[in-house]
Parts: sequence; structure tokens; C-alpha cells
Amino acid sequence: MLKKLLILIFININLFAASHSFILENDALTGTDKHYTNGFFYTWMSDDNDKDIPDWLNIEDIAVDNMAISLSHLTFTPDDLSDPNVIIDDMPYAGYLNLNFFLYQSMSNYFHELGLGFGVVGPLARSEQIQNEIHRINGNRTPQGWDNQLKNDFLTNISYQFGYKTDKRDLGFIEYDWTNNVRVDLGEFYTGALVGTSIRFGSFVPNNFKTTGNFIGGEESSLLNFGHKNGLDWSVSLGYFLNSIKRFYIVDEYEEYQLDHIHYTKGKVITFNIYYDNFEFALKLRSTYVQSNDTVEGLEKDIEELDEESIKKWGGLTFRWKFDPENKKTPDTLEEKKIEKNENTYIEEIKEESKTLQKDAESSTILPQSQAQ
Repeated sequence: MLKKLLILIFININLFAASHSFILENDALTGTDKHYTNGFFYTWMSDDNDKDIPDWLNIEDIAVDNMAISLSHLTFTPDDLSDPNVIIDDMPYAGYLNLNFFLYQSMSNYFHELGLGFGVVGPLARSEQIQNEIHRINGNRTPQGWDNQLKNDFLTNISYQFGYKTDKRDLGFIEYDWTNNVRVDLGEFYTGALVGTSIRFGSFVPNNFKTTGNFIGGEESSLLNFGHKNGLDWSVSLGYFLNSIKRFYIVDEYEEYQLDHIHYTKGKVITFNIYYDNFEFALKLRSTYVQSNDTVEGLEKDIEELDEESIKKWGGLTFRWKFDPENKKTPDTLEEKKIEKNENTYIEEIKEESKTLQKDAESSTILPQSQAQ
């Protein structure tokens, strides 16, 4: 089912290809294999000012409208993969498959994002098969507890995000910009609020938005203004985030698991980017401190051990590309984007007017024939 869905989505959106990203996250990149252990994220974003995108904010000065579709797959496991029994005081085996739809309106310095997602937790997500195959390929132990994974459950989610970045500054030998974002999610899988800040510098800084990302997600907004650049360049970004959590399905849904509710997370993200023409390759390392309640009676640990267990780390590999057969240069400034949008609107008006004139001409030809009869 998952394979057919991936093929269907790829075939359909590739016919109208614009900007794409593929992200693979795995804790093996930081030397661990537990809890949030693997994630796949694919995102397609439309060309700027697609005429079929609704003007949902209706802000006159905003120049660019975009929409995006994102497919996410997450895998969660406990620390001990050799135990075939239910481990009530550790994270359960679970998979989560999610399809998101996003609407964007943006200017060169900020964006609004509205999201709607539909997902499923449980065997339908096929995490057992995916993880077992990955472990077979890399020679790691086969997890023994997937028979105890969380049952199938269908979930929905809505989200809103606002991001702002400074103008790109050029110091002659290096460029840099600074991005801040606020995101709110309300849903059955995850409910919470995140604030983040990120500074990016390098031989080239693109026009897109480099946020600290989501609670766990595909950084869909990074495809906004992702444009053309000739040659080979690099950049590095450093980010910090704070995430308040009201609900996290994997931890909070099942009372038989003696798990602490997560109140908030905070952490750091460092990303290394390589650019070549319309392509980008990135390596991301993320370190997250998890603050939760201690609900297990008789738990006695020293502070150093407790802090070590509260820090979660994982890494990610990202590949982004912009489908641009005509090798068009992406508009850099707000004025250029407004001109492009007005030109597109004018072209559509000419097309509509031409259709109207053609219909009138056909009517005038038919009318004398009917009168003659």
C-alpha cells in the first residue's frame, strides 16, 4: 500500500514538477538506535503564483502564492530491541505515516504557512518491514518486539507557521542571513508550539527560509524561494529552538505504558549545505533536551545519568532540487516577484479575452444560418 501510494504521488506531481526535497533522518548518524529512530520526508512545492492556489490570506501586498504536498514516515522503538515483550516503561514500537497539504503566502522576508494533515499510526504504516529491511542491509540486530506495536489509528492535524528572515548581507568574502519562526500545531498526533532562530553563513546564501524545522517533520517551508544558482557553493547554519508540548500521541495515548509526559524540548541544530546549480545537499545534526515528569516510583538516578538519558540526538541527510527546464532565474526581490505575478495575471487575462472573442465569432457565424432557415 505504501509503495503504491509513493509511486502514485510521484508520477502525478512529477508531471507538474517544480521544487522537491527528500530528507532521511536516522539516529544511527549520532551513534544511537532508539526512540525516534528513523524518518523519511518527501515534499513537492508548486511554482510561484500558481493560478489555482486560493488567496487564503487575501493580503494585497503579498507577492507569492505556493502550495505543497508532503509525505512523512516516522519510526519509534524502545531502547532494548532484543526483548520480545511489552516494555511498559519505555517508548513503544510504533510507525506513523502522514500526508500533509500546505498553503503559503510569502514575501522576500517572511511567509505564512497553513497546513492540514492526515495520518495513520500502526501496522498500516509498515514501519516493521521498513526497519527490518534497513537493519538487514546495514547488518544490525533485528528488533524483536514489533508484535507489540501500537494498533492502527487514524489521526488528523492542522498547523500554522510564520517565519521572518533578514535581507541577505554580503561581506565580500562571505554572505549571511538570520531567520526566526513560530509554529503552532493542533492535532491528535501532536499538539504544541515551537519558536526557533537560525543564522546561516557561507560563500552563497540562497533566498529560501532556513528555519529550525518542526517538532518532527520535513522542513517544507525551506522550498520557498528555492532558486537558481550557477556553480558550486556552501553554507553552514546554526539554530536553537524551544518546543512546548501539550500532547504527543506515542507517549500520551496508552495508559498501560508508564511513560512521562513530555512538557517541552529545547535544542540545537547545525546544518552543512552544498549547492550546485539547482541542487542542494545537506547534512543536519540535531541535539534535543527532553523535559518530562518522573512518574515511576522508586526511580533513583544521579543527575549526570538523568541528563544523559534526557538528551536525544539524530542526524539527517537532505536533497533538494528545483525542476527548471527553461533555466529561469528565480526573482530575487519583492519588486521582481510583483512584476512576474502581474505578467502572469496579464497573460491569463489575454487568454480569457481571446476565448471570449472566439466564442462571439462562432455565435455571429451561426446566427445568420439560423435566421435564413
